[in-house]
Amino acid sequence: MSTEQQDEKECRRGLRAARRIVIKLGTSTVTEPTGELCEERVVPIVRGIAELLGEKRQVVLVTSGAVGLGRWVLGLHSARLKDMAVKQACGGGPGFVDGSI
Repeated sequence: MSTEQQDEKECRRGLRAARRIVIKLGTSTVTEPTGELCEERVVPIVRGIAELLGEKRQVVLVTSGAVGLGRWVLGLHSARLKDMAVKQACGGGPGFVDGSI
């Protein structure tokens, strides 16, 4: 077995034993080129997170995609993101916080 294979095996063993898992998703993962939510990629991730939660693990989801999705939901041109208040509204608006989006 190569060193690379051994490293991967050790990494997988560590993941199986982890109680807290941090998942980082970028904008290109959660959105289509049009800015819409990419359900084809997001749904399997959500199912995986649900499975981890079912195993009583803690999951921390970190995404830079909130601003991109918020911009799409609000129907704003990307040039509007130069305004910090607009960017903040896109990234953390009430719809994202309460789960309605």
